[in-house]
Amino acid sequence: MNYNYKLLSKDFSFVSQVNQPHTIYEIKDVFSIHNFTIPNDCILKFTGGLLVIDEVLTGNHTKIECGLYRCFSGNINLNGTWSICEAYPQWFGAIGDGDSDDTFAIRYLFANANCYNKISFPHMNYLFSNIDITKQCHVDFNGSHLICSSLEYSKNFFTIYADNCIIENFIIFFHILHLLLHTIFFDFFSSSRKSIV
Repeated sequence: MNYNYKLLSKDFSFVSQVNQPHTIYEIKDVFSIHNFTIPNDCILKFTGGLLVIDEVLTGNHTKIECGLYRCFSGNINLNGTWSICEAYPQWFGAIGDGDSDDTFAIRYLFANANCYNKISFPHMNYLFSNIDITKQCHVDFNGSHLICSSLEYSKNFFTIYADNCIIENFIIFFHILHLLLHTIFFDFFSSSRKSIV
């Protein structure tokens, strides 16, 4: 498939410019989106730009090309069909320095887990509190250190409501607890709940 190419201009809205199928749209600036469906089989190529999503961005066999930096902001709700092999917490604003709270970035990453084949965490230190996993996913932490924040309302890292989840390659730090886990596979009814402390 040969794709057309278009560099989005900051002088016009995202919606007015993203209007053709089979097109690579390069995003260098910040654009706000409310409800919008991307034309069929397009590639969103982020080169420093950002999409601020207030409602729903619907994919239509949409691909994303983005490095390990933020490309989504706002109340991020991805819907429709996406062709994304791996998604990263940095796309949603995670820092991974062990000091910044990455909770909201990681929550948005998991909330949209149905849009990508795998969630991959670059090997870093992630500080966060409880994450509800409600959609089937395969997560590879690549040996990252997971640090439980001191928020009092929860002491769990993950509460898993979905079937067939694979979570692998992470190290947990929680007060005096230091636990190395390679692979966990969950297969249970979605009405069940499983927590990882």
